[in-house]
Amino acid sequence: MEFRLLGEIEVCADGREVDIGHTKQRYVLAALAVDAGRSVPADTLVERVWGAGAPRGAKDTMRAYLCRLRQALDTPIVRRAAGYMLAADPLTVDVHRFRHLVATARTESAYASALDLWRGEPLGRLDTDWSTQVRASLARERKEAEHAHVDLLLADGRHGEMIGTLIARAEADPFDERLAGQLMLALHRGDRRADALSHFARLRRRLADELGIDPSSALQRLFRRIVEGDAVVPRQLPPRPAAFTGRAEALAALDSVLLPGRVAVVHGPGGVGKTWLASCWAHHHAHRYPDGQLYVNLRGFDPSPVPAGAAIRGLLYGLGVSPAALPPDPDSQVMLYRSLLAERRVLLVLDDARTVDQVEPLLPGAAGCATLITSRSGLVGLVVRHGARPVPLGTFSPGESALVLTSHLGPVKVAAEPRAVASLVRDCAGLPLALGVVAGRAALAPALPLAALAADLSAARLDGLDGLRAVLAASVAAVRPAAAELFARLGHAPGPDIGAAALGLLAGPDRAALMLSLRELIDVHLVEEHRMGRYRMHDLVRLYAAELGGDPGPVRSRLIDHYVRAAQAAGHSWFEDEHEVLLSCVELGGPRQVVALAGEMSDYLNRSGRWHDRVTVQEAAIRAAVRLGDRGAEAGARRGLAAAQICLRAYGPAAEQLAVARRLFMSACDRAGLAGAHRTTAALHARQHRHADALVHDEQSLLLYVSLGHVAGQATVLNAIGWHHAHLGRPEVAVDRCTAALALHERLDDELGRGLTRDTLGFAYHLRGDHAAAITHFEQALTAFRNCGDRFQEAETLRRLGASLIGSGAPAEGREAWRRAAAILTGLGHPAAADVLQDLGRTRPAGVSGQGRGPVDRGAGRGKGGHR
Repeated sequence: MEFRLLGEIEVCADGREVDIGHTKQRYVLAALAVDAGRSVPADTLVERVWGAGAPRGAKDTMRAYLCRLRQALDTPIVRRAAGYMLAADPLTVDVHRFRHLVATARTESAYASALDLWRGEPLGRLDTDWSTQVRASLARERKEAEHAHVDLLLADGRHGEMIGTLIARAEADPFDERLAGQLMLALHRGDRRADALSHFARLRRRLADELGIDPSSALQRLFRRIVEGDAVVPRQLPPRPAAFTGRAEALAALDSVLLPGRVAVVHGPGGVGKTWLASCWAHHHAHRYPDGQLYVNLRGFDPSPVPAGAAIRGLLYGLGVSPAALPPDPDSQVMLYRSLLAERRVLLVLDDARTVDQVEPLLPGAAGCATLITSRSGLVGLVVRHGARPVPLGTFSPGESALVLTSHLGPVKVAAEPRAVASLVRDCAGLPLALGVVAGRAALAPALPLAALAADLSAARLDGLDGLRAVLAASVAAVRPAAAELFARLGHAPGPDIGAAALGLLAGPDRAALMLSLRELIDVHLVEEHRMGRYRMHDLVRLYAAELGGDPGPVRSRLIDHYVRAAQAAGHSWFEDEHEVLLSCVELGGPRQVVALAGEMSDYLNRSGRWHDRVTVQEAAIRAAVRLGDRGAEAGARRGLAAAQICLRAYGPAAEQLAVARRLFMSACDRAGLAGAHRTTAALHARQHRHADALVHDEQSLLLYVSLGHVAGQATVLNAIGWHHAHLGRPEVAVDRCTAALALHERLDDELGRGLTRDTLGFAYHLRGDHAAAITHFEQALTAFRNCGDRFQEAETLRRLGASLIGSGAPAEGREAWRRAAAILTGLGHPAAADVLQDLGRTRPAGVSGQGRGPVDRGAGRGKGGHR
């Protein structure tokens, strides 16, 4: 049985309410249930139910009530010397279950379950001193649980959905400062900074006028954080080096440059320990940069260096800017980056830079920020233009080299073989990377005398890479032939790292043999598993491996073909893992591979908001198609480039690309491609609110799809045509076109297409004033989008649903739909979230039509519902 006291007093068994008699009899049960499992004296029961002025015979009446309750309940009421006891598990009483859930809560859902037990005022209408005290105590416990619940929701980034609720609570309880702080934080994170500061100002006035006090110190600290900006604090430094020796002079030079907040360039030959030094200094002084530490490996001497544009986007992501919120052009991105760092104290580490042009856009420009750069060149342009301080780094002296080996191997082992140590020091030529590899091999075979290791090293060839080549040659010679062969092939793998599936292509199908070879290479420090299942090499080690591997063409081509095949069946998480590798494949692949990869990557780049990367990929695909002389492929790549440019609001360049694409499709007699190009052109015009122009192109697209018998294309375009007619003030025509589109989507069993078309129908009926029909279509669209996992379209439909609900006379439900839309858009990092949050205070959201927001070419002409 369940005993419910958090509202009207009820008892339920198997989901059905049990008849427990009239009001006073219910009060007797409540007075027992509050102390379920414990005895309650008879006098206490009387006082709880009747109060201090209980009538004569109250005890007799109470005993009669107890007798009837025993007959009604499965749970016994026991008479004890100390009084009466409800012999029930306390957790069957909602009061006790609430307290238990709160006491053990660690997640948002646990608090939600506890709070869902409340149905109204506890203990029904019982009105005694005891019931008043119990209600007051429970109200405090409920408020504390609500605060804890909100804290978890805010920590989970769900501030958007909480704003309306918090405003209502703050109006009901204006002196609750913890609640006020939660509301301020939610408003601030929802891009309503002014509203957050205004709420604090109103609270401060109210506290001063009515109570004569100031806000708490915690609330004042929050106010200052909001005034100063509550940006993300990045912690991006790579792991601290395991051992570090020497370099006192270089460390002192970095202190003198970076602690005041300037630019230092640590430069020297490859393998000399620049990254090691920079990482050590950065970790030691990280506490001096309370606003965070940013890190970028520019891979300046890799086959595919990181361009400045990609680096600046990565830095913005590290500062909390979502891909969808990035400004469209590189200059605006740099300005946003520098604005976010203004008045902050941040350390920026730019590792392995190649040129001044690669670095210059990344310099913060804020006086409180310090920039630590490593490079094989001195980057003289930074010294001249930005006052950077060069910090040259040479090889270790023999004494420093010996100290490095001692730190790795221990003083006893080093002292036992001084001649072998001297030989190792000489042949490693003072290169920390070489010393580290030698130390790794020695540690792997502790029984091997250092003299044997020194003999191996001395026998190796010493040219080109000086001591490092000899060290690497000796390490490769120490592993089995299968591992050495894998090492050589790894030198030709595209991208900064490689996963286990691609590794299998280099070593054959025997996974056990592959993992054995890989473990050998890791043990001798030739390969590093920097993330679970992801492997990489130092760039100099990679260069040596490539030398051993011979012609890169066969290995590289086989791997890129693998990535093309894998991309065809991959999900979002695979693309996330392989994103940088795929970009490298686009740069290094053959023309046909590049064209194929560009097509497979488009959806992922679109869904993740990586439109800048999509521009890079599609531009490479255009060049590849031109080399192939394939006009159809070139046209498709130009259409894809235009789609990315539309998302970046670069409408002029997109129009130029689409004009060329249409001409190429026509010359290639590719009617399906031409139909798709007209569809994307229509989407471009719709984004610019030029629905009459958009309609012209979609009508041409429809004619082409009809002539081809292309049902999916017809369905997509009919929906788009309905969308345009609705925006042109012709909702009746919109309903007609969308009804036809819906029939085709039903025939194709296209869930996303159905959702998009239902959404357009809802908008058309909303314009006609038929809110009931609009709401029905919007709700059906929401179901489709949830089934497809399309969160953005779900949010857009919620915005329109909210407007229809308000129009139908249901403002509370409408605002709730807007709150849900804001929560989704906030989670996606989409800038439209701010629009919805601002509109929550208005009657109708500006942009309720959602004209042209979202992807512009999702599957158009490929059997999926394209955006209108």
